[in-house]
Amino acid sequence: MGEERSAEYYDKAYVKAIPEIENGLYDELYNKIADMMGNFLATVLDLGCGTGRFAEILHQRGYKNYEGVDFSITCIEHARAKGLTPYIFTNNNILDISATYKKNLSSVDIVTLIEVLEHIEKDREIIESIPEGITVVFSVPDFDCSSHVRHFNSKDEVEERYGQYFKELYIVELDTIGHKYFLVRGIKL
Repeated sequence: MGEERSAEYYDKAYVKAIPEIENGLYDELYNKIADMMGNFLATVLDLGCGTGRFAEILHQRGYKNYEGVDFSITCIEHARAKGLTPYIFTNNNILDISATYKKNLSSVDIVTLIEVLEHIEKDREIIESIPEGITVVFSVPDFDCSSHVRHFNSKDEVEERYGQYFKELYIVELDTIGHKYFLVRGIKL
């Protein structure tokens, strides 16, 4: 397993990865997650929004109420440059969600965490800080990487780690770009 990394690490990593991301590397994953979300009238808080490619897909689908948060200024600047009006992109550490977003979370319908939780030691604390009744949609991988603090080998492992926090938990597997991803949707308990 790897270790949790800094914003500066991701700033450098994304400089190399932006062309692949923008050319659709993760589009199948992003589209499947958007399909799982369903309601395009929902207010979405995307924690760990990266370069804004997922936001772009939501924008194309007609979502109007979106805020993306990432601690990489490189990602946020790239996302803002897309001009996805009226979307908001905020440079902030999602580990501060309870302090920064607690008052705003009451107006959020869906929280997304796409390829985020495997990078964070305090993944459960982030899930715990989301208020009851909010739909949460996230993905986690089945492979190790130097920036992953964990990965999952099966749906059962994902359910074991996160199932206690949700009702109506739904997990699907997606094989894409040479790896398996577990896509998860649930309503926060």
